[in-house]
Amino acid sequence: MASMGVRKGDRTVLRLGLIALLMSPSPDFRDTLTVFPLFYDAMRRLSIEESGFLESIRLTIGDVLIVPFLEFLKRSPQNKTIQCMGYTAGCDADGFRYVRNW
Repeated sequence: MASMGVRKGDRTVLRLGLIALLMSPSPDFRDTLTVFPLFYDAMRRLSIEESGFLESIRLTIGDVLIVPFLEFLKRSPQNKTIQCMGYTAGCDADGFRYVRNW
């Protein structure tokens, strides 16, 4: 959903994707941690104002479910990049997409 949000320039797609990710917690936090940089990067690419965007998500899913992403945002800038989780930005036949390199 992060790729599609960037590809279409659609913040609603990005929002729904992040909500879905946050509502499907894994017993191993690393499963979602590796995907958070995609949404973080997509927010930057779409010039989304962070606080309003995240507040709209918080109002939808509640204070508890948004915590993992808020904790992710406390990481250093280097540790929030797509590269740190093994991704790069690329293209396929449909346009923009995040490419996993591992």
